[in-house]
Amino acid sequence: MEGLVAEVMRESGEGCTVYSSIAGPIALGHGGLATRKFSLRFSQHKPYGGKAERVFVSVGVLLSKTVKTPLKWKLAVDGSTLSREIKPQVTVDLEEARYAKMVIDATPLLSSKFSERSVHNLFTYYDGAQPITLVDVFMVAVYRPLEDDNTSYHFKASYHTGALALEPGDVAKVYSTLGRAQDDAFRVAVAGVQVSSPQLRVYLVAGGSRRDYAAGPGYKLLRVDIPYRGVEVPVAVVNEPVDTPVYPRLSIVGDILVYESRIDGLRVAIRDVSMEYSNKQTVVKAVVYNEGSVELKRISIYVLPSPRHKVSIDSLKPGEHRSVRLLQAPGDKPPQWIAVEASAAGVPFYREYPIKHS
Repeated sequence: MEGLVAEVMRESGEGCTVYSSIAGPIALGHGGLATRKFSLRFSQHKPYGGKAERVFVSVGVLLSKTVKTPLKWKLAVDGSTLSREIKPQVTVDLEEARYAKMVIDATPLLSSKFSERSVHNLFTYYDGAQPITLVDVFMVAVYRPLEDDNTSYHFKASYHTGALALEPGDVAKVYSTLGRAQDDAFRVAVAGVQVSSPQLRVYLVAGGSRRDYAAGPGYKLLRVDIPYRGVEVPVAVVNEPVDTPVYPRLSIVGDILVYESRIDGLRVAIRDVSMEYSNKQTVVKAVVYNEGSVELKRISIYVLPSPRHKVSIDSLKPGEHRSVRLLQAPGDKPPQWIAVEASAAGVPFYREYPIKHS
């Protein structure tokens, strides 16, 4: 196992943590199928009236082994130039390329822009003769509420970033110190990984959670609801062992974010869960209740571990509920959890509710 990931941020107090990611591959350069310029609009949660206090941008690039760094390029978000050189903090060798990781504390340049809006623009420019590939971008922002904000929300967060190359059977472990969990808080772990082959599977597990799997190839975002309430959350990303030769065989762990969030007045319940079977298809029925005092918006509900079918709900006001039907296709794994993700006063919410089988 080559490389390293290190903790670059640990924050807590009033506020929340928000993340977003962009998946490549995007070939950049001069000639062939590469493009000199690339632009993409992306969105992420923004708490109502919240002020962005910290913003980190983590960028992963694949380079030929013959290419030497630093390289001149341009990386900008919302018109602010974050980088004029590819000058990675961590580089790891893969079978046919090198994975280079840059971590940028973009707070001085982006805090005001992330405070103003939730939709942003990423821009890159590279005109080198030897093409490079932008493979992943991971962004983390910490928001603090304004003094006159009517919604009270609190958080704890630990963010590790870098690059670790995992052989099949390797395990990347980090420990995120959050302190003991707050009452009514939920905890989430997120990992950004590059899985090199369709014959490989990488999974994330944190504090006794379920395992979230991803098969290759390409960039994958893994996420789990953490049941552990103790001080230090153990997190592992595993490149599963294989019995047959695989090429390429190295997968990359680039980012691990662990956070805890509590929103005063937020109560979400899943009840009346049942399953029926028709024409070799499983249908999971459930009722989603908003039992708190905060309106939920942009709600997405799906079944794990096979989130093939998602039900979207525009909003659930306090006291409202909604019945949902979640379809599972033949061959899907048996449903084990119902996942709910939503926005509560602009603060992201995510929970996994176990399905009790009779």
